[in-house]
Amino acid sequence: MLKEKKKLGISTVLISVLLIVIALVFVGLLYTFGRGLFGGLSTTASLEITKYDITVGSDGNALILIEVKNTGNVKIQKLDPPIIQGLSSITWGEWTPKEVDAGKTAYISASGVTGVETGKSYPLLITGTATNGMSVSASSSTLAHP
Repeated sequence: MLKEKKKLGISTVLISVLLIVIALVFVGLLYTFGRGLFGGLSTTASLEITKYDITVGSDGNALILIEVKNTGNVKIQKLDPPIIQGLSSITWGEWTPKEVDAGKTAYISASGVTGVETGKSYPLLITGTATNGMSVSASSSTLAHP
């Protein structure tokens, strides 16, 4: 009698499952690579006011401190002087930087500001222009305190 030889190997069902798994892993890697490659091409400009404080001294003059962070991924090439509603005669002086790189913070201050009332709310608006031409703005409000 002739002995039948058993075929050794992987079944077609197992091969199909392995090919599907390999294809899914490859597609996942390709998606991750493409998202990282093309995700950096989108440019956004965004401002966030991280600190806004008005302190009124015993002499009646106020100190204004503002921190503005560029939370976008493009440089803000022109940061306009802040506008505080109710206070028109603020001298910001030589505040730097007027440009804010992506992820960086600009510090703005003014001292000797007159006409500030303790306990009154002062809305703030900061605007600027990014290198990609986008206009950006941020607003906040604070109470003046002693």
